Amino acid sequence: MPFDFALLEELCELDGVSSREEAVRACIAALAEKRGLPHQTDAVGNLYVKKPGKNPGTNLRLMVCAHMDEVGVIVTGYERGYLKIAPCGGVDPAAVYGRALRFEGNVTGLVTAPPPHLSRGEKTPEITAMYVDIGAEDDDIAKALVPLGAVGTFAQKGITFGNGLYCAKAIDDRFGCAQIIGMFGEEFAGDVYFVFTVQEELGTRGAQVAANVIKPDIALILETTTAVDYAGVSEADVVCRVGSGPVVPFMDGASVPDKTLRREVCRLAKELGISVQTKEKIAGGTDAGAIQRAGSGARVAVISLASRNLHSGACTASRADMEDCCRLSLAFCKGVLSGEIEL
Repeated sequence: MPFDFALLEELCELDGVSSREEAVRACIAALAEKRGLPHQTDAVGNLYVKKPGKNPGTNLRLMVCAHMDEVGVIVTGYERGYLKIAPCGGVDPAAVYGRALRFEGNVTGLVTAPPPHLSRGEKTPEITAMYVDIGAEDDDIAKALVPLGAVGTFAQKGITFGNGLYCAKAIDDRFGCAQIIGMFGEEFAGDVYFVFTVQEELGTRGAQVAANVIKPDIALILETTTAVDYAGVSEADVVCRVGSGPVVPFMDGASVPDKTLRREVCRLAKELGISVQTKEKIAGGTDAGAIQRAGSGARVAVISLASRNLHSGACTASRADMEDCCRLSLAFCKGVLSGEIEL
């Protein structure tokens, strides 16, 4: 299954801040319809796509999920025609300050703050102390253009640079979504329940609902994770490395993946000639945490893409890593449903 990089670019261009995933969901649902795959949406906005297997009587329930939402900001007020904002998801102030943001209604503005001599010595103000200049002359005009509660995300276009690196907003986790869409045309021995979740960036809310709907025996979570392999960062602070292959964590801040499933992922990687790495610091969390604990519980495995500048407009990942994540996740799903993987 060659990775559809053009699809990733298309998905990253869509705006889908947590709780506003409609455009992403509509795009994926349309692609499912083209394949003739049944799909439905639940009350919170999760999208479910069922891929029937060749042996429909298989009892094992495999769920493969990725989240549709991205981090951003939400409008909380107005002052002199400027927008006042708060974070929507885990956004670092440094990633927002001075950036162009695009709001619902296709209104673009520039994030600013009082000048340094008025900022009480703070180098980068908190997001709640920032303002967005949308060119409005007063609050009434600003309210008409961008209503209270509207969300915004980074207005940056994706670029390819260096030795196969791609930089864009929302690679976390439109890459996971693109991987799953690539599986729409594959054949599996048993049924696969593909789930595109909402509000992962606000505390894995959608995944908790989805796991209670699907009640999976096994869940594979396809994610994007922070690399922190920057110049100027000590080796002790590096989490994983861009260009070093798929990340197969043994633990994060929210879950401990199933030991046997993780071992089988690593075994498959070796058979496929794929180098894998793990998270060298136990931090963060994914939908795996919610899925693992929902209902009567589920066995989970996680395959992540290493990315620099996570939760910003400049997420940066390796196209070679993308290809390897895609091959590995497909092999895992086929192996689970065919019985080739030890469970």
